[in-house]
Amino acid sequence: MYDEGSPVNKWHVEHFGHPSKVGYKDVIPTFKGEKFDPENLVGAYKRAGAKYFMSMGVHHDNFNMWNSPTHRWNAVAMGRRRTSWACSRRRLSSAVYALESVNTFGLATGGLV
Repeated sequence: MYDEGSPVNKWHVEHFGHPSKVGYKDVIPTFKGEKFDPENLVGAYKRAGAKYFMSMGVHHDNFNMWNSPTHRWNAVAMGRRRTSWACSRRRLSSAVYALESVNTFGLATGGLV
């Protein structure tokens, strides 16, 4: 969305405005996940024969996908405001991977390009 002229940037500008005015930090609270059904998703993995599930731990712009004590840029504080224990309930081993990066745009600079 920060790559000026890219398809994602054009879509973002059309729907939200320029990222320097309405960036990822402003869009996060709109993610509600009304149709997200982790119980059904994990059930489908199990039925397909999965032995484990690995989830993304850190999303775009170092946005944590758990209730991180490090900063408020996380899915519990700003996004869906809930977490899922579907893997535990279905006895599916799970893991989380995190690939944090230092970036020169986005939340690292207050959401400005």
